[in-house]
Amino acid sequence: LANIAVLVLGVLVFLVVMALNDFDFNKFLGAAEPLSTEETSSEAPSADPAAPFTDSEAINVLLLCSEEKGVTFCDIVSFSAAENSIRVKPVSPELKLESGGASRLAEIFYNFGAAEVARALSEKYVAIHRYISVNEAGFRKLVQGFGNVDVYVPNPVDFSVDAIRYQYGKGTHSMSSDALLAVMKQGYEGDDALAFQAAAVAAILKNALTKETFAKGESFFTELVNQVDTNITAFDHAGYAARLEAFMAREPEFSVIS
Repeated sequence: LANIAVLVLGVLVFLVVMALNDFDFNKFLGAAEPLSTEETSSEAPSADPAAPFTDSEAINVLLLCSEEKGVTFCDIVSFSAAENSIRVKPVSPELKLESGGASRLAEIFYNFGAAEVARALSEKYVAIHRYISVNEAGFRKLVQGFGNVDVYVPNPVDFSVDAIRYQYGKGTHSMSSDALLAVMKQGYEGDDALAFQAAAVAAILKNALTKETFAKGESFFTELVNQVDTNITAFDHAGYAARLEAFMAREPEFSVIS
């Protein structure tokens, strides 16, 4: 369903609004701690990997897209009320994490799913408060629900997938959901691929987080729980519609962090 786009992104913004209004985020979602099977250590995460996340009070949501049981892309979307920003941090499927021994993120997802990936990231990297996992078909529908996405192509790409040629010069292009996912998967390699994937997610969020998006009603959240793999629970949307609109009026900054 195309409405999955509204559902996923509406919930993400709602999380930020809760922090913006001094609402107890963990109490609201029925969890006392960020994702972890152990008590949170009194020690802060190591300085280097946590450095891009400049607001320790930000709400961090793992967004993972997959095909079969392989990771297509993985990002942390960090919402900061204090800094009025929404930042997207790419995470490599090759990142080594601890899950019954050192394992690649992709292996953890293959064996245990997105919940364990979120837990492992919380333990080593930065607190992940909630996760959303969607397959490629769902991602295409998500993007399609908001129309074409304007995304900046940092270097020319030219490749073919199933006899369809994708050719984009350097600059901003309006892409369909199919084209966008194709470039995210095939357009670049290594760090360049991670950077473009995060930029694409940021562009999707910016395209989708509008006043109209949040006027759809509380049915978004109930339907979300049934359509995606997530640990975000259903809640009463009606009481917070004004807060959602207030957050959007602040025009938060969208950016990619490395």
